[in-house]
Amino acid sequence: MELTNVQRMEWSDTLWMKVIYAPVTLPKWIMETFNFHMKYTIGGQEFPDDEKERQTMKVLNINEKVWKKFSEEERADKISQELWKSENMKKYLRKQQEAIEQEYIKKYKKK
Repeated sequence: MELTNVQRMEWSDTLWMKVIYAPVTLPKWIMETFNFHMKYTIGGQEFPDDEKERQTMKVLNINEKVWKKFSEEERADKISQELWKSENMKKYLRKQQEAIEQEYIKKYKKK
């Protein structure tokens, strides 16, 4: 599946809307981040399934709209690779780079 960075902009994505809602969203974000790190980073608990999905989207730098374009199998595969762990993400990126190089070699060796 090809990922595209072109997405429809929504009003909530504009800077002035973020500035207006900052007094509400910033303290909430700080508390959620603090609780997250206390529970999973320091506490060592394993992520629940929905958090695994969120963390996978975060490290792949994609939003939910793009994530839903993947098939169930592709999503499950990416989650099972535990890409939020840095060593797994490095392996994934290396594999992606090798696939791109192989495709490039195939494409231009025929000429």
